[in-house]
Amino acid sequence: MRGQRAAKSLRWCWNPAVWFLASLLGFLFLMVVSVLLRLANSVQTSVEMHYQVQLVNGQNRCEGRVEVRYNDSWGTVCDDDWDMVDANVVCRQLDCGLAVAVGSSSQFGQGPGPILLDNVDCKGGESDLSQCGSLGWGVHNCYHYEDVAVTCKGDGTIRLVGGLDSCQGRVEIYYRESWGTVCDDDWDDRDAEVVCQQIDCGNAVSAHSNSYFGYGTGRILLDNVNCNGNEQQLSKCYSLGWGTHNCGHHEDAGVTCTGKLLAGKRPVATRVVLV
Repeated sequence: MRGQRAAKSLRWCWNPAVWFLASLLGFLFLMVVSVLLRLANSVQTSVEMHYQVQLVNGQNRCEGRVEVRYNDSWGTVCDDDWDMVDANVVCRQLDCGLAVAVGSSSQFGQGPGPILLDNVDCKGGESDLSQCGSLGWGVHNCYHYEDVAVTCKGDGTIRLVGGLDSCQGRVEIYYRESWGTVCDDDWDDRDAEVVCQQIDCGNAVSAHSNSYFGYGTGRILLDNVNCNGNEQQLSKCYSLGWGTHNCGHHEDAGVTCTGKLLAGKRPVATRVVLV
């Protein structure tokens, strides 16, 4: 009888300890589950929030009206609170160097789609526009005349000068804060193809030599360019190196491309009237 009372007393003594231990384990389990769910949601959110950016209606892919892609459609960004800090994030995301100007719809035209972002607020260290603050998708109080635009420049940026439009002309390349030309030594269709692809002008029609589009006035920055044809930028192709050449401006290289691709249409080149 005395042994039964002792066992019963022992059970009553251990019950609070067991209860405390079980509660502690349950609490720890819930904490682990909560942290894992939070991490999974964070990863999912970062994947969902990453979105594409493009610059439209400029002379190359590194200048133009800012457009972002959301739910399979492109839309514009309102210029409320937009500044050079925001512009630099766009240039960085597009691998286009640094922002040198913030433009407006009067320079690159008004967008036809929805206005998707407003009051964008980047701190400067972001690598992607999706990491910046805003009012949220589609929330704005703007009109398309407030569409923001950006001009970026970085070493290797390309433009075509002296043609009837932005998809034909003398090849000029940006390096160390100045524009220069490319010598026509070894210049061929593969080099021209890389240029056309880099500036989103379709495919190469002709690789021109002997200053076909007139003499350049800056430095001759590249010579003996030899592309394989699949490089993303002309500066990635083989050459003698920046500023190394044995040419004169009478040998400036040029390119004619098919033109910018319009949705649902064949490649065309849009005429630009120079004033």
